Amino acid sequence: MAIRPQPGAGFWVISVLLLTWHGIGAWTYLVAADADILETTPPFVTALYGIAVWGGVAAALLLLLRSRFAAPLFLLSVIAATIRTVHLIAERGLQNGADWVLAVLIVGIGIFATWYAARAGKRGLLR
Repeated sequence: MAIRPQPGAGFWVISVLLLTWHGIGAWTYLVAADADILETTPPFVTALYGIAVWGGVAAALLLLLRSRFAAPLFLLSVIAATIRTVHLIAERGLQNGADWVLAVLIVGIGIFATWYAARAGKRGLLR
């Protein structure tokens, strides 16, 4: 039986940071839902937001559990986030530089998370 490589400290730090990032996204989703902000957006945009946020949280938890299903779920999350972001930009535009930074961060961290989980899988760190 082959011995699987064990993840180093960097794996755990990045995994916890990704869970924190996606947890902040979940918190903002809940705040938006509580403030009825989601009521004023089209249902498909709200659905994309939910898929992006809760898929990201689940993927980060799966990464911490070293599950091979983390990468596909991160991919689903970043696809939903990208479509939602493009729709919001097309519909409302970006009001200031902070909006651009946040849009790039959301999609960029999603792409990084997908890449990182896939790489961890290829290195044998995920089951």
